[in-house]
Amino acid sequence: MTISAPVRRVRNSNRMLSFPTILSGQTYDRYPTCSNSLAWREHYTDTIYGQQGYAESMTDILIPGYHKRVKAGEVFFNPMSHRRIVIGEGTGTWLGGLTATFTNCSTTQVYKPQWKYFMRSGNAGSRSSGYNFSGFNANGEVNHIVSAIPETIVDNLIAEVSTKCQNERGRGGTNLFESFAEGEQLFRLLPGLLRDLHNVLRSNMVKIILDPVRYRGRSVRIYDPHYNGAVARAKGAASIYLAFRYGVTPLVKDIEAVIDGALKKVGDRVRTASRAQQSVSVNSATSSDVPWFSSLLFRRRDRRVDTVTVRAMSLDESAWDLKGNIGLTTKNLFTTPWELIPYSFVADWFLNIGDLLGALYPSTSLTQLGSCITVLQETHFYYQTQAVGVYPSTRTDMVMSSTGELITHEMHYEYKYRTPSLPLPRLVVKTDFRFQNALRSMDALSLCVQQLKALKAIALAR
Repeated sequence: MTISAPVRRVRNSNRMLSFPTILSGQTYDRYPTCSNSLAWREHYTDTIYGQQGYAESMTDILIPGYHKRVKAGEVFFNPMSHRRIVIGEGTGTWLGGLTATFTNCSTTQVYKPQWKYFMRSGNAGSRSSGYNFSGFNANGEVNHIVSAIPETIVDNLIAEVSTKCQNERGRGGTNLFESFAEGEQLFRLLPGLLRDLHNVLRSNMVKIILDPVRYRGRSVRIYDPHYNGAVARAKGAASIYLAFRYGVTPLVKDIEAVIDGALKKVGDRVRTASRAQQSVSVNSATSSDVPWFSSLLFRRRDRRVDTVTVRAMSLDESAWDLKGNIGLTTKNLFTTPWELIPYSFVADWFLNIGDLLGALYPSTSLTQLGSCITVLQETHFYYQTQAVGVYPSTRTDMVMSSTGELITHEMHYEYKYRTPSLPLPRLVVKTDFRFQNALRSMDALSLCVQQLKALKAIALAR
């Protein structure tokens, strides 16, 4: 049977609604002469059309006989791109009021003119934000909004995630070689760790923390003959934390993984997916003062949040045996020496050395069925404005008598694209060192504290 060539197709949908926003300005006065009654009359009206809703487009490759071929075992990772723009409803109908500082007319007709501005239809957010859908391009796709994150950072992120994904291929449930080596180190360090724990718990500082009522108002020495010095106590606590974080916890997880791997079936060819993901975000904000109606001053605030998320996936087929299921693979053996180097995990915070070593090792036991990179670019626009005073601020003929509502509007743009196959692994500086993560920050602090005593000993030796 002859199979036709794949065909590129573009589909789009426009669910963007256009609606009128009618701004009204009214004056409270005696018009046209002082003998007329005081009343509100409209002196200003203006109509601008706003937008609300969404529009999207998708470009992909149409594979003839796709469903039949998938049932026959074929795997496809076709190029794809999807664009979507969403414009929110917006808020704000009351803009503000003004009162004159002077009077008009005389005797019993004397009064102070007033002005007020409000939305007769629609809302001020849709009217004033400037957010709009600019339509489809010549190819039928939603017009692209360029991300504030530079392409060089996105390319670096793609390389980082792709390398990590290729490192995960053929790993099995755990790295039993590393578990054996680190478990042996942990048991050698166990007496010292228990001593640190014993001394920390005996220190006066811990007693005060555990029983503050008993020691309230009493002068208690922080010095402890059993555990001399605050630095020593902190070092002991840091050593205990690091041992639990990088010794005990991984060991327990590895034991669970070995049990799970031992229970898996062996011999059958199975498909396994290796995945990796990383994101980077950029925030920016601006503020400006904008006059409306030549009399009211509005403070405009714009905030933009750009996020790029990269996902990598590799689908492989293999016949796992018991050794592979419990992590006794040649790939794990190859990468274990790096993991056993002191503070290699710290280097991996900044560079993808460990991932690169694993990615470069050939996974000969696997048959790769396909792989892909998916990039998701998201851009959020947030708009706020509110009347803050008269314009210009030096004028004395009127004052602001009524503060307007907070006017808001939002727009969201999403661009996702997929490319088949993973790029070659390479060494990169990681895009996110993750020091905003609580555990990473605790790790870094504990490492610094742990080294204080060693640095002090070196200084004294000199």
